[in-house]
Amino acid sequence: MAETLTARREEIETNFEAFESLLGSLLPSQQGRFAILHEANLVETFDSLKDAIAAAHVKFLDGVFSIQEVTREPLDLGFYSHARSEGQLR
Repeated sequence: MAETLTARREEIETNFEAFESLLGSLLPSQQGRFAILHEANLVETFDSLKDAIAAAHVKFLDGVFSIQEVTREPLDLGFYSHARSEGQLR
């Protein structure tokens, strides 16, 4: 269990670093959209957080993904700004 949590925390960090490195190329064409990241890769962007969450749950059944809003200012999306630690919504 501890190894799994450590691996998922590493996924969070890796996804955020990847997002930061991609941000310049995403702005301004994707500004305000929500990006799904998985294994340090941009998967897709969506107009709404709701749509991004739904798509990520379909694509990543293990629940390990990150969602970030494409914006100049980092925003805390709460639960969804971090890779999921479990496969189910709380």
